[in-house]
Amino acid sequence: MVETGLGRLLAEPRRWLRGRRFGLITNNQARGPDGVPGWRSLRSACVADLICVFTPEHGISAREADAAEIPSTSTDGLQLHSLYGPGGRTAPQPWMLDGLDLLLLDLQDVGARFYTYLSTMLECLRVAAPRGIPVMILDRPNPLGGVLVEGPGLDPAYRSFVADIDVPVCHGLTLGELGLLARKRLALQEEAVEVLPMAGWHRDMTWEETGLVWYPPSPAATSPGMVRVYPGTCLIEGTTASEGRGTDMPFELVGAACLDGDELARELARMRPPDVPAWASAAPASFIPREGKQAGVLCGGVRLA
Repeated sequence: MVETGLGRLLAEPRRWLRGRRFGLITNNQARGPDGVPGWRSLRSACVADLICVFTPEHGISAREADAAEIPSTSTDGLQLHSLYGPGGRTAPQPWMLDGLDLLLLDLQDVGARFYTYLSTMLECLRVAAPRGIPVMILDRPNPLGGVLVEGPGLDPAYRSFVADIDVPVCHGLTLGELGLLARKRLALQEEAVEVLPMAGWHRDMTWEETGLVWYPPSPAATSPGMVRVYPGTCLIEGTTASEGRGTDMPFELVGAACLDGDELARELARMRPPDVPAWASAAPASFIPREGKQAGVLCGGVRLA
């Protein structure tokens, strides 16, 4: 079974933290081996040293809607700074880092460039490094593995919060590896990024082979199956068709009122290249989104797996 960076930190907090006062970038779904949210376990282990928590898109619960602005708050006397706050703020304010010696980052990524936890890490690096505050990434597996690399790089003209670093859409890297890459791209000092690596992870592992429980890191990332098709179906968000939001299978269902699911499934099967074993299977489906595009409309389409 894979041991995550968080698991290794909780086993030997003094070895890795060395008495440093830290803020933690995380949400409730970044959990330890016992299933407890990491920030709660770290607070128990390092009461005096955990100063504050920073939350990405979807908030501390990881259940807030996509693109929803989330105010800062507090819980159990611990300050929660929102990094997806009012006015489009996505980076820590400098004063939020006062009194910190270190930023820890523990988030489960999905392996696609446009998933915003990668951008949150980059924003934190840009703010912390000039102040001499290192960012330690508690590494977790890329659920797509470390072998699959697909899709175009980033055209600089389209750089945004969902496209913040020039890597392929499926980059095949963990957040720890992306942090080390970003350190070079941003010309930061070597000490600006620390990575607490996993134990027992291999690049060719599927998520199921890691032995880890999948805790959905955002409302739509419901399962490893969703993650496997997300790099492709997320592109449907830029169309009038439904990408399955508002159903129980977001990004696994794709359709619209004008589509014939049987015909679409046959066409996708016909398009499958003979030398691409990872091509998704498509089954005809019909669904009615409860919200979002095509809300309340019977859609024909496919379920991808």
